[in-house]
Amino acid sequence: GKLNISVTGVSDGSEGLESKATLTVTGGEVYSYAYDDAINAASAINISGGKVYAYASNNDGIDSNGSLVISGGLVIGVGTSAPESGIDCDNSNSFRINGGTVISLGGTLQSTPSISSTQRSVDYNGVSATKGSKICVLNSSETPILTFEFPRTMSGAAFFFSTPDIARGIIHRFFGRFAGFRKPAGDQPLWNGGDGLNARKADEMRLELVNRHP
Repeated sequence: GKLNISVTGVSDGSEGLESKATLTVTGGEVYSYAYDDAINAASAINISGGKVYAYASNNDGIDSNGSLVISGGLVIGVGTSAPESGIDCDNSNSFRINGGTVISLGGTLQSTPSISSTQRSVDYNGVSATKGSKICVLNSSETPILTFEFPRTMSGAAFFFSTPDIARGIIHRFFGRFAGFRKPAGDQPLWNGGDGLNARKADEMRLELVNRHP
């Protein structure tokens, strides 16, 4: 199924999807737009499948006050400027990514995955992006492993991502401001892989990605 949440309140406490205990997503689609945290849980957030998109206009996209474990699905968290984050977990030792495609965009990256995570992740700080601009990460074979359109304009932001396709010790390429990029079907801002990519390479930045874990 599909769950769409759009909060009209513009004050602290105007959260989207909130659990006073544990929040679990195993499938389906969840889209949450809020002034405060778009998705919040007091004890734990566990995501093992489906699509999750959380957009906060004045706080964290996804915020767990306890643990956060992602083992599958497509998860995107978008927060506002510093000190807020796209994805935030109060206890980094309890933040684990063991699968899925995960994207976080916010003013800072307050939490990084624990060393017990089984999937590699990358954080890139100092991103200045205009709403609607696109980025793509290619592997050493020039195959897109992740594409994403920025949903808001930000300066000096933190961009974090994790996919099963990130390889240790391999030089990946990072491209921005695409021409001819075609959105996949549907009206939700979710991108997984390189579907619909038909672009000239512009503003190339060759990055030696530091794969945090494992």
